[in-house]
Amino acid sequence: MKKILAMLLALALMASLAACGGSRTGNQEQDYILSLLEEGDYDTAIRVLEVLRDRDAGHGEPAGEVPGEAEPPAQPGISGGAEEDEVRFEGQPECTGTDWRFVFSLTNGRDERICLERLEFLDRWNGQPSDGPHVLNKELLESIGLGDVELDPGESFFWEDWHPVEPGFEHRDVSFIFRTDSGREVRYTFSFDLSGGAAAQTSVAVEADDGSSDLKYLRHGANYCTEVFPGVFWVPANTLGGSRYTNGEIRRMLPESPESKQEKISTLYEALQLYQLGNFTASDDNIRMEENGLNWEHHKPGYHAVRTNTGCCATDSNWLRYVLDGDYEETGFLATSQRDGSGHVYNYIFQDGWYYFIDLTHYRADATSNQNGTEDGDLDAYYRTDFVLGNLHRAQDVQSFVDYVQQSFGDPPTLMVMYTAENVLALDSVKRGGVMNIVYEEADGTEIRVLFAAPDGQTQLVREPSPAKRPDWDRSPVNPFPD
Repeated sequence: MKKILAMLLALALMASLAACGGSRTGNQEQDYILSLLEEGDYDTAIRVLEVLRDRDAGHGEPAGEVPGEAEPPAQPGISGGAEEDEVRFEGQPECTGTDWRFVFSLTNGRDERICLERLEFLDRWNGQPSDGPHVLNKELLESIGLGDVELDPGESFFWEDWHPVEPGFEHRDVSFIFRTDSGREVRYTFSFDLSGGAAAQTSVAVEADDGSSDLKYLRHGANYCTEVFPGVFWVPANTLGGSRYTNGEIRRMLPESPESKQEKISTLYEALQLYQLGNFTASDDNIRMEENGLNWEHHKPGYHAVRTNTGCCATDSNWLRYVLDGDYEETGFLATSQRDGSGHVYNYIFQDGWYYFIDLTHYRADATSNQNGTEDGDLDAYYRTDFVLGNLHRAQDVQSFVDYVQQSFGDPPTLMVMYTAENVLALDSVKRGGVMNIVYEEADGTEIRVLFAAPDGQTQLVREPSPAKRPDWDRSPVNPFPD
């Protein structure tokens, strides 16, 4: 389906570009899109095509292009020092309900090469700007795979970034600062208005104890086991045990301590009730701390994940590991990394010879309808969701699930690992000699099993001694539970 959609969009865009006379930039965009289609990367092709379609339809200026021979306007507030140009555009952010997706498309409309020197993020929260821009210098650009961005005249650049939807987060400016071969500094700024983002809403409304244990997408009485890939089966959450509680009883549990919740919750289904009815919401809560030449990313432990009721993918993975501690034979983590050093983590559960895979970010109460499917066994509906990570799957051989991920994702992970530990391990990503090193702490000898590593060898697992410094998670603020 994605292939067909990409082809149709490509034909429409090619016709549009041809009608405009087939400019040099247009030809390069066509070549870029065709290369994505040839590689089978239909997800990225569709995203790029949508950006270009919106641009050509007049939804803002062409991203990053300088019309004709006109010089871009000077940046306001700059006086003295190096001469600096700024080109400013209104971006079109996409809100998935849980995350903001920022898409950047810019073209070097100058007559000389430009090289990316740094990125700057300037946000506004509740009407107040943040204290100066957050700057990614050349070293940090290298760590996310943007260390060697150079654009010849007419060459285009596409990139996307994500940030959780959070209360009060209402504006973001992202500036790409380039240096031309002649030494001029050029700034391309994308301005995003986020004030129209929908506030997080719980996907389950239980005003009274009506005796139900069903959730918006989960069905306590569901019964199916559907093979969706050789050796991979889509199953309902109750496959790992049903619930002893009604939704009303779970709601009355919300004010209790993490220790009490851990004691009372004993199945995945009960954990999902607690997670959704408690309205666990997204936030960017990882903490970076430099030590021994690495910028370690630390993740909120499970106890504090339950206590604070908010966090990112690592936090809700720790949340589930904590809540289900001791309830199954093994509960651990499946972590993935991309070529640019970014990554994701979710949970696996091993029980009675089966591995179960679940990504709680898709089960948050504020998740949109296409994140996960209703537990009714309807395959047509299943494929309209984010089907691989938006549903519970099981496999007796982990490799079968890994193959499913690799064959289903338009931009599959270049490194996939799994391990069991009390919490997600601290890590960093460092690019050296063209190889992206995903550095994990050794953490008392915790074994990490490599499930997949891209054959080009450009992403690899590295272990380093655990950092001594740790964040003080007791200071983490609490996201209120529903009354």
